[in-house]
Amino acid sequence: AVIGAIFALRQVILHIVQGSEHYGSAFLGLHLYTWAFIVFYVAIFGISVMLLLDKYFVFSKIQQRCSFVSYCLIALLIGVALFNTLGTFALCGFHTMCIPFPSKYLLFS
Repeated sequence: AVIGAIFALRQVILHIVQGSEHYGSAFLGLHLYTWAFIVFYVAIFGISVMLLLDKYFVFSKIQQRCSFVSYCLIALLIGVALFNTLGTFALCGFHTMCIPFPSKYLLFS
């Protein structure tokens, strides 16, 4: 979450200058990189609160029942990351940098 917040904050800072191009459309007045920073910050805050109050979050019976659900969620996370990586590779091809506003998949053209 900290690394994600750092990268999202970098994107916010890159686009904070007046007149700079933004990437993508706004959702509820904020762009995706701003929402990503907010979500990562809330996750960091929530995790820190849970670590401070760790003795109140001990559920031994629930932990044993959630093992299958946990494996499914981890598999879903890995799958989403894999498909995102493959989609980005198909969009950018073998180039080290993607073009700013891609309109087609460079790998297939």
